Amino acid sequence: MSIPTLYNIPAHYSFVDVFATGLLKQYEETPEALSKLLILLPTRRACRVLRDSFLKHTQGKPLLLPRMCPFGDIDEEELFISSRGNNVLDIPPALSALNRQILLARTISGLPDFSKSLDQDMALAKMLGQLMDQIYTEDLDLSELPNLVDAEEFQAHWQITVRFLSILSEVWPSILTERDVIDAADRRNRLINALTEHWKSFPPSFPVIAAGSTGSIPATTNLLHLISELEQGSVVLP
Repeated sequence: MSIPTLYNIPAHYSFVDVFATGLLKQYEETPEALSKLLILLPTRRACRVLRDSFLKHTQGKPLLLPRMCPFGDIDEEELFISSRGNNVLDIPPALSALNRQILLARTISGLPDFSKSLDQDMALAKMLGQLMDQIYTEDLDLSELPNLVDAEEFQAHWQITVRFLSILSEVWPSILTERDVIDAADRRNRLINALTEHWKSFPPSFPVIAAGSTGSIPATTNLLHLISELEQGSVVLP
């Protein structure tokens, strides 16, 4: 590990244009080495925009581009490449958003006190899914939902809420286990955490740049911290 390597691009500049031109200048003597670089970006769209920026600044000339991957889209292939095939993960597949909504709605329909109609059940299921994604994003535990507030202080309405949220804290984990799947946000966190833990023990042999992320997700924050201290790692903040 080394002293954290951090850069930033001021807000009044185009982030991708400054980033792309900076890399092209850095690798102008050895453009072939650019292809060995891994760039982690916030979204797939950011990857496409950066790719277009590279092409714009080279005026369409042939160029071996870096590998670009979204933080939230790290998959087993990236882990396989990073570990040279020595760390293949066994993480269950993600449940699609639509299937999750349908399964949650079906569960709600079995609760007479809450189920009113199919449309309402689907709407409630969608909101429960959004709540779950937020819980995963904040790296919290679904089982702790009933303990969020003092039940005695908010007894009248909170007990009703606790009963409803028991779908997430008690019923939903069993549904996922039966189908051998996990929520997409949970899978994202597991993959990012797995890459972080792997790179702690086996730093990548190629340069890694994390660009454009503010680390709003705890799992991403940990990865950014690690990358900033890698011998060939750096973080570029917006």
